[in-house]
Amino acid sequence: MFDQETKTIARHKLKNRKQSITETFTNFIKDMKMILMDCNYENPEDILIYHITDGVFDIKLQEKLDRGERLTLAKAIELGQQHHKSIKSIEMSP
Repeated sequence: MFDQETKTIARHKLKNRKQSITETFTNFIKDMKMILMDCNYENPEDILIYHITDGVFDIKLQEKLDRGERLTLAKAIELGQQHHKSIKSIEMSP
């Protein structure tokens, strides 16, 4: 059973959670999932997809996630990880 105050605080945290510029996409997702556990939403996957799309700092990734197609959580995570890898490879090239 979820305590109403815990649920309210967790939902507020989730609503305001944004990825920092130095934070990896993977760590951002892990933290969002941890917060989501206390939110007690009926459809946590749909809520997480929305907050991933809204909370990523990279506008290009946000656009990829928000292309209008039916976005699943697995697809959102895959797109985020691919984008992160491509950014890292660009940074490492001479």
